[in-house]
Amino acid sequence: MKINTNLSSLIVQSGLKTSTNGLNQAIERMTTGFKINHAKDNAANYSISTKLSSKISGYQSVNGFRPGSNSKLKLRMVLMGINLLMQ
Repeated sequence: MKINTNLSSLIVQSGLKTSTNGLNQAIERMTTGFKINHAKDNAANYSISTKLSSKISGYQSVNGFRPGSNSKLKLRMVLMGINLLMQ
């Protein structure tokens, strides 16, 4: 039994798949504005990016502190947050 295969078609399909994957990745980066969107893009830099993002979020919450009622409690929470960020 002989199975007919079109080798040139298989090669073109493989190239098309590679091009489509690259195009999808480029579109994702362009729409999000980030160079690294997933850990698979660059695991080390993704880890650093997520750590920095969480620190920025912590700093922004500390920066948003407004004195008012229970200001002692709020101050204590801010200091605890700063202490955690410094670790």
